[in-house]
Amino acid sequence: MRYYDGSEFLGLRQWRERERRVEDQERFYISPLHRFVRHPWYSLGLVIIWTRDMDGVFLISSLMITGYFMLGSRLEERKLLVYHGTRYRLYRERVPALVPLPWRYLTAAQAEALMRDDCP
Repeated sequence: MRYYDGSEFLGLRQWRERERRVEDQERFYISPLHRFVRHPWYSLGLVIIWTRDMDGVFLISSLMITGYFMLGSRLEERKLLVYHGTRYRLYRERVPALVPLPWRYLTAAQAEALMRDDCP
């Protein structure tokens, strides 16, 4: 949680500061979890919903929530590509979206290099 600005996520900071811009107001930052998966909260949510006991209703709910996470992550990534351009595109090429893969991740040094201001 310490790597997220909860008040920005909820819109409270923007409301408090009377901020009306829609562009990303945070710099490009890769937390330790983001080195392995681009959407760690969605990934954790998928683990939680798909590792529970299932009945018909919960199965339908799990499918709907999974679809919401997949659609939401795609929409969010479209926005991040506009805000961060080549830097996010490079990050996206190297790190999987929702399911961590042992052969696709960033080392700490690679994450630092992507976050530096001199990165394209």
